[in-house]
Amino acid sequence: SGAHGSYGLSLINGTTKLGFFQMTIANVVADNAVVEAIYSIDGSSDWMWQDPDTAWMPDYFIAPSLSTAKAPIPVQNLSADVVVYTYINRSDSLPGSEEITLDGSATITVRYL
Repeated sequence: SGAHGSYGLSLINGTTKLGFFQMTIANVVADNAVVEAIYSIDGSSDWMWQDPDTAWMPDYFIAPSLSTAKAPIPVQNLSADVVVYTYINRSDSLPGSEEITLDGSATITVRYL
């Protein structure tokens, strides 16, 4: 039930979208050093800076990078905050008296380049 760049939260009555969520990555630390996040559409070329205020697109590759070059760096220990922004549809399009279950999900896969 998501749209371009987002993940769906649920469908109400099988047709009405409850809302969506987007993710981004921030505060990236690689081997105890603060680094930048970069992204690529195919994971091998055209790496670009990942703005922490911009959604992490499904199927994009995210990697740590030094601030001096847009290229993935090797790391042993990596930590980062995955920030989730949730958006709910307008209340006049949702049923007002029934409980709605959120069932959205996303999978993050670690891939070694």
